[in-house]
Amino acid sequence: LFSWGTGNNPTKHTENSQDYTSFYDWGLYGKGEGWRTPTADEWNYLFSGRSNALAKRGAARVNGVAGMVLLPDDWILPVGLTFNSNQLYYEANAYSISSWRKMEEAGAVFLPTSGRRDGTQLFKQGTDGDYWSSTPHSNGRAYNVDFMQGSLTPKDNSPTKHAFAVRLIKEK
Repeated sequence: LFSWGTGNNPTKHTENSQDYTSFYDWGLYGKGEGWRTPTADEWNYLFSGRSNALAKRGAARVNGVAGMVLLPDDWILPVGLTFNSNQLYYEANAYSISSWRKMEEAGAVFLPTSGRRDGTQLFKQGTDGDYWSSTPHSNGRAYNVDFMQGSLTPKDNSPTKHAFAVRLIKEK
């Protein structure tokens, strides 16, 4: 869990959102090689902007861990598995490790409910998923994806001092 844009200094943490006014992409300072943090518009597109968005997302439990599943546009469900789309309750889909491997091989992505950190306090691990975008919102705030049981906000915004999960993407 990282404060917004701390790719050049991932252990940085202060209580002042104003200390995070510049964005340093975790991909550029971490993996490199074309990896980067999605923008707010890209997150929004995946969850609600594409024409088939509702059919290509759904809450799930993978090996008991709650989270959200995103499917590619050209998704083909692996034989013997099911996927209940447009669901916001983690019980809608349940996968063992072996069945999830088949989903993942077919292009599915799982975003676990990693919770958040404010200072040294951890909150809502196992119930809420918060993922940073690379897009600033306003002074001391940035866009993020937020989901929990029964709720999804693909273009939320939060104080940059909060520590959320980061999911890197890479262009093909």
